[in-house]
Amino acid sequence: KIQIYNEDSNVNLIYFGSLGNNFDRDINLLLNIAEKVLNQYPKTRFFLGGQTKDSELLDKLKLLSQTYPTQFYFSGYTLRDDVAEITQKAHIGFFLIRPETSYWVKSSPNKIYEYLACGVVPVIRADCEGSSELSTCSLLFDRNASNNEIILEVMRLIGDPNRLKTMMRDAFELRYKYSYESV
Repeated sequence: KIQIYNEDSNVNLIYFGSLGNNFDRDINLLLNIAEKVLNQYPKTRFFLGGQTKDSELLDKLKLLSQTYPTQFYFSGYTLRDDVAEITQKAHIGFFLIRPETSYWVKSSPNKIYEYLACGVVPVIRADCEGSSELSTCSLLFDRNASNNEIILEVMRLIGDPNRLKTMMRDAFELRYKYSYESV
C-alpha cells in the first residue's frame, strides 16, 4: 500500500468504534471532516462502522451515504476480520475525543496501535501516551485545538501525497515499538 501510493491514488479514511456523542468520542467532528474531505477530494473514500440508535446521527449518516454514494460507506456493526481488512487498506484513521468530556485522561488506545501496525496515519485529539514518538507519523491535537484547525490539517495532509506517504511509512516503522510483543 505504501510503496504503490502516489498522487493519483485514492485516499481511504476510516473510523470503527463507538458512535455515541454522549460518550467521549467526537463523532460530530468526524462527520464534519468526512463531509469537507469528500466534497473537496473526489479520490477519497470514508469508511465508518459502529452501532448507534441515535436517530439524528443515523440521519446524518444516511445523508452522507446519499450525497457521496461512491465515497462514504457506513457499515454499522462490522465483524472484526472485516475491520482488519479495511484498516489494512486505509491511509488515515481517527481517534478524536471531545474536548468538553469529563473523561480527558492520558490514554493508551489500542486503536492507534492498530493504525500503526497497518501503516495508517492517526489523527488524534486526545492525551496519548507516546505522543513524542507519534508526532512524526500522526496529526496530533490537544484539547484546545479547534475543529476548523483539525479539519484544515486533515485536508492539507490529503493534499500533500508525499507527506502522507512519508507519514504512513513512519507509522508502519513505529509499529514495532507498540506491538503486542514489545508492550
